[in-house]
Amino acid sequence: MRSGYAFFVVGACALPFPIFFVGCGDAPAEPEDAGTEAGSDARPKMEAAPPLLYVPKEVRCVRGSGSDAGVADTAPPFDAAPSDAAGANADGGADASEAGPTGHLAAPQAMSSGGILLTDPTIVAISFPNDDLVDEIEDFVASVGCTPYWRAATSEYGVREAIAGRPVRLTEAAPEKIDDAQIQKWLAGKLAKHDPAFDPPKPGILYAIYYPSGTVITEGGAQSCQQFGGYHNDLVLSDGTKVAYAVMPRCDNFGALFGIDALTGTSTHEFAEAVTDPYPQDAPAFQLPDNDHVVWGVLLGGEVGDLCVNVNERAFFAPPGYSFVVQRTWSNVAALAGHDPCVPSAAGAYFQAVPRLTDDVTVSAFGPTVTTKGVIIGLNASKVIDLNLFSDEPTSGPWTVSARDGSQFMGGQANLSFTLDKTTGSDGDTIHLTISKTGVNTDLGAEPFAIVSRIGSRTNTYYGLVGH
Repeated sequence: MRSGYAFFVVGACALPFPIFFVGCGDAPAEPEDAGTEAGSDARPKMEAAPPLLYVPKEVRCVRGSGSDAGVADTAPPFDAAPSDAAGANADGGADASEAGPTGHLAAPQAMSSGGILLTDPTIVAISFPNDDLVDEIEDFVASVGCTPYWRAATSEYGVREAIAGRPVRLTEAAPEKIDDAQIQKWLAGKLAKHDPAFDPPKPGILYAIYYPSGTVITEGGAQSCQQFGGYHNDLVLSDGTKVAYAVMPRCDNFGALFGIDALTGTSTHEFAEAVTDPYPQDAPAFQLPDNDHVVWGVLLGGEVGDLCVNVNERAFFAPPGYSFVVQRTWSNVAALAGHDPCVPSAAGAYFQAVPRLTDDVTVSAFGPTVTTKGVIIGLNASKVIDLNLFSDEPTSGPWTVSARDGSQFMGGQANLSFTLDKTTGSDGDTIHLTISKTGVNTDLGAEPFAIVSRIGSRTNTYYGLVGH
């Protein structure tokens, strides 16, 4: 799902947007008479300094090693056990129309369309020559899949630890420009022709292609490092084998992330989505939110990584005791329980202002018409709705609430204006929001909006929709 304003793309699911080398010692000193037999103008013979060697920072994951590989023995930090969530989603997800903790519409649920998952994933890192981050990339790929982070992010969807396959270090130069269709043709050729650098494809493999900074990638009309920071997709070989792959361009930065942090943050976004929706074109799985929350998919993208990119400022973080930056992932269990839906959960209270949306609104967001929840307002008319405020633990004080027009997020003009009867509140309070509609989003057939709650530098965002 392509995000309207996030720097990611989804499979054509796409994402919205410290190198540490240890030297091996100085060059050995030359004897005092080195080179004297060669004449008075001869230079002393010097051996080349040994190359700087990368020392892996993390333990390599091993299939089935459980907690010995770093998998936490305790449940993720939310109320229900992962198996409960996996079971609910296997049956089509929990009833997202049920009331949340304070009687408002519950938070979105990531829904499966029935496609298979990579429950025991193997991630193969593919790199091009002279990549100065290749050692760190391979260290990260080999270690992330057995961390407590990975378990919290993926286990409720039935995904177990991920291990690294034999990495591929190509000898061919990367192209200056390449489109996703060309990437598919190139990867299919490598696999179909049994290129010796690649192990034969088998179920569970995710090919992670890391392009250098000089390569511009296009997908679906969008360009790398401008409209997206990474994406994942699938292809089908001539023998019917489905192949999942992810593409990571080399961007100068991804928001506030730079260097290897930007690359691993983007990678975990794509890895989490690729194991829960590995074949988005041919066998979609967790790809969209429930129908009542279609607007979240429109604005953010509907996969488990997309849903956490623009809901607060805590999407990317460095887990305690781990060397690489990762991205939090959507949890249906945490969302239904009224906690921060992006896990592993961050420290501190989760606070939110949720619009009470009870009208049936029709939108044509993904081709077919979908009925979702929103508020019906006529052109040049207004309506007042409730914002229900709640927090899952005491906050440091009241929080500030504001509303923003969603069409602007997608590069369009504002079609909504807002007035609140008060701009601050606390757990259990109700704020009355007046929404006035002055224009129409003809592409969507409805007007998206965002409700932003803020305490200091911490924010949480909830999305709503105005229908005709």
